[in-house]
Amino acid sequence: MIYLIGVFLLCFALVGCSPDATTYPQPGDDSVNSNEEEPVSWETLLSSIHGEDIKNPGWSIYRENPTNDELAQYLRNSAACQTDSSEETFGESIWTLEMYVDTPPEDEWDYDHILNLSAGFQENLVRISGGDALPGGIFYVEDEQLYWMVRSINDYETSIEEPALSAYQDTIEAYIAEEQGKCGNPAVKVELLSIEERMNRSDIGVAAYSIGTVLTADSPQELMQYMAGGAYFDSLLRLHPDGNSVRSTMLVINGTPVGFLNWEALDAIESQDISSSEDVMDILSQGKDWFKAI
Repeated sequence: MIYLIGVFLLCFALVGCSPDATTYPQPGDDSVNSNEEEPVSWETLLSSIHGEDIKNPGWSIYRENPTNDELAQYLRNSAACQTDSSEETFGESIWTLEMYVDTPPEDEWDYDHILNLSAGFQENLVRISGGDALPGGIFYVEDEQLYWMVRSINDYETSIEEPALSAYQDTIEAYIAEEQGKCGNPAVKVELLSIEERMNRSDIGVAAYSIGTVLTADSPQELMQYMAGGAYFDSLLRLHPDGNSVRSTMLVINGTPVGFLNWEALDAIESQDISSSEDVMDILSQGKDWFKAI
């Protein structure tokens, strides 16, 4: 009997050592899924970005912008600034800066690698999100420097040419008053932003000046209804109207303002060989809504 029991135990031990024997993970076993890579977090990605990793940031062409190295430094600094927030708290996205990070060499515009920085009216709060190759979800940071970098993306230098303002002040004031009337909201004000010469053909007595205006209000929320088309906010919360749909260039012939034209009309005049003010008026007659006479 003792002999039989020994044989039985020996066979059981051999079966347990067989290469085909099934083993099951035990609770708390750290070896489970040890070969699976942990997803990269936003903190890890942002803290590791350098200038050479960034491609095609969507800066305005009308201003001096940070270098890629400076932009990368802003992003690295923000990695430690995560804050609890939500889409409701963040509100409307007003300013957005897009760039591409760690793109494949053959495709610098790979949308899976796009990085979005968004800012709204909630000061110092930035919403960070990205394409499929970047960490998932939304990462909110409270970072004053990063916020104002994004919020100022539409800022550029403007000027008011005082001689033109002095010479044509009545016409310019009438133009602004007309724009004010279009608002239909007494809480919104139309303000003069710039007067800049766009064309000067003194040889034939023709000149053109762009008249820049902005909408202002005590609360920027009052301006949201005017955001259609290409309108945008600058960092001072002034709303710049959609320049594609307005006639904001004053045409002056022989020293007298004769009307306002849009950018299409100005392009048409500048693209053709004109030798007289009559040529200019002939061109303007060819385009619908190009010109409004005073």
